[in-house]
Amino acid sequence: MGGDVVTKIRIAVLHFAHETVTFLKNDTTLSDFIYPGSPASGEALLKSYPKSYMGGFVKVAREHEGVELVGIESPLWPKTYMGSGWVTSDAFETLVGRKPNNPVRSAGPTSARSVRRPVRISRRSMRAGTSRPVRMNNS
Repeated sequence: MGGDVVTKIRIAVLHFAHETVTFLKNDTTLSDFIYPGSPASGEALLKSYPKSYMGGFVKVAREHEGVELVGIESPLWPKTYMGSGWVTSDAFETLVGRKPNNPVRSAGPTSARSVRRPVRISRRSMRAGTSRPVRMNNS
């Protein structure tokens, strides 16, 4: 008798996080995202935030046989971290818009200049009969 066959899957992992302080006068530019270590890819990206949501995902995914994670070149948090204004359209398009079929691009940012925002009401809230918007997490 043969052993169980494990179907192998590859999962692309991207990262684009930004906390916008809308009243700040300074925009978050491309140079804020580019510094030694950022953008990161491969294992460097997958190990970049071990105590974050991404680190938890990586840890659990690696507990499963047949799962391969592929860290796609992505920017880490900007140098300005939590003191960041709106992301410039140049920074967003350079870091996210150039990736074909990028789910981050299709979902849209919450605060990038000259980039259209996505609808914020989920189908689940409409089915539940509530008019209260549900904020979607695009990070």
